[in-house]
Amino acid sequence: MLNTNAQVIFLLTYQFMREGEKPLTAQEYSNLSRKIKQAGLEGPQSLLNMSSDKLAVILKIEKETADRICNLLNKGGAASLYLERYLTQDIRIMTRTDVDYPLRFITNLSDYAPPYICYVGNQELLYNLDSTYIISASDVMRIPLPKIFNDIQNTVFILDSIQAVNQLGKSELYWNKCIIISSLGLAKLIRYPFLRDQIKSGNCLILSPNTLEGTISNFPSLYLCSMALAISSQSVVSIYEKNFQFLHNFTQIFNNPYYQSRLEVTKIPIASNNILFYGIKYMKNNNKFNNQLSNSGTIYTIGHSNHTIEKFLELLQKHYIQVLVDVRSVPNSSYSPQFNKDELKYALQEKEIEYKYLGLNLGGRPTNKKVLNSEGKIIRELIEKEDSYQKGIEELLALIVNDKKVAIMCSEEDPHHCHRGYIVTNTLLEKGVQVLHIRGDGELNDFGLLNSPSDQMEIPL
Repeated sequence: MLNTNAQVIFLLTYQFMREGEKPLTAQEYSNLSRKIKQAGLEGPQSLLNMSSDKLAVILKIEKETADRICNLLNKGGAASLYLERYLTQDIRIMTRTDVDYPLRFITNLSDYAPPYICYVGNQELLYNLDSTYIISASDVMRIPLPKIFNDIQNTVFILDSIQAVNQLGKSELYWNKCIIISSLGLAKLIRYPFLRDQIKSGNCLILSPNTLEGTISNFPSLYLCSMALAISSQSVVSIYEKNFQFLHNFTQIFNNPYYQSRLEVTKIPIASNNILFYGIKYMKNNNKFNNQLSNSGTIYTIGHSNHTIEKFLELLQKHYIQVLVDVRSVPNSSYSPQFNKDELKYALQEKEIEYKYLGLNLGGRPTNKKVLNSEGKIIRELIEKEDSYQKGIEELLALIVNDKKVAIMCSEEDPHHCHRGYIVTNTLLEKGVQVLHIRGDGELNDFGLLNSPSDQMEIPL
C-alpha cells in the first residue's frame, strides 16, 4: 500500500490525464521538493487541502505554479479510487516502453521518485508469466510481438486507435489471446479479416469506455486499469442498464460474467483503511465531474427548432457537448436565422464548442435521387450504400473514437420527425453506437430504432 507522500508524488508527476494541467517534470518536482523542505513542511502530503494562494505564499512560488499543483492534485485524486483497486489485483500494466522514463525520476528524485505503478519502461516485466499484462496501443509498435505471443499466456491488448488495430492486424499472427478494442466505432473500421475473425470467434472483446466505469474518461492509464479489473474479476460494469445484453454478447470468453450498473457500484461500502488515495471524496461528491463521463460509443442528437440561441447553447452545455455536427442539407434557416451556419458557428465558438458541417454527407436531402422512394423520402438501405454517406458516418465515428462528446443537429425538435432520427440514428445503432436524443426540455431520450414518419424530413426553409 502506498503511503500518502508517495500518492501525492504520483498524482503530481505521472502522466495519466489527457487534458488539463501537465504533470510536473522530474526537474520541476525536484525544485518543488526542495521548496517543501525549505518551508519546513513534513512532506508532499502537506500540500493536500491547501489553497493555491496559501501554497504560493508558503512555498514562495508563482500563483500560476500553485494553481497548477492544486489542479493536478484535484484531477488526479478524482481517479485515485481506481488506482487503489488496481493495486490489490495481480495485474501489471505497461503504458510506455521509454526505458529512460523511470531512470530520470530515480536520478532526480531519489527517495521521492514516484512509484512504478504502471511498470513504465521495463519490458523485462513482460516475461513474468505469473501476471496478466495489459499493453496499450502505443506499445504495439515497440514490443516484439512474436515474443509476447509465444511466451506470455495472459496478455490483453488495449487498442484505442485504428492505426494500432491495423498495425496489430498486419502481424498475421494467430493467437489465443483476448484483445480489447476500446471503441465500438473501431470495430467497424478494421480492414483485416484476421481481426474480424477474432471478433466473431469471441477472442476479441469490444467495449466502449462508457460500458465501463466512465469517470476515468480523462485518465487513459486508469482506463486500462478498469478494463484489467473487469477481466480479472470477471465483472463488467455498465453505466446504462440496457447495455447488459450487448455486453453479454461480447463477454462469452469469461465464465459467468457478472454485470453491475454504475449506481450499484457506488453503493458498495469501501473501508477507509483499504482506500488511502486522496481525492475519493472529491470524486464521489463532485456532480459535475460525474456527469462528464466518457462518451466514446455515444452520440447525442438535437434539433434547434425555434429555440433562442441562448436556450440552444444552454441545452448543449447541460450535456457537456464538445462538438456540434450540423447534418442539415441546407445549413440556413429563414424562420430561425440565429441558426444560419455563420451565426451558429460564431455563437458556438463563444462557448468553446466545435462546429462541424456534414450536411453534404448526412443531410436529409441527398443529391442522388436514386436513394429516394416515390414520396421523395430516403430509403435507408440505399443511402447506406452511398460512399458519401459512409464517409460521413466514419467521420462521426472518428470524433467519438477521440473521446469527443458529439451531438448531431438538424431542425426538428422531435427526432421521430427528422432524418437524424430514423436514418442517421438507426445507422449508428446498428454499428453498436449508443444514441441519446436531447429534447427541448433538456431531457434525454433513448428511443432505439426509429421508424420513418409520414411527415417531411426537414422543416421547409
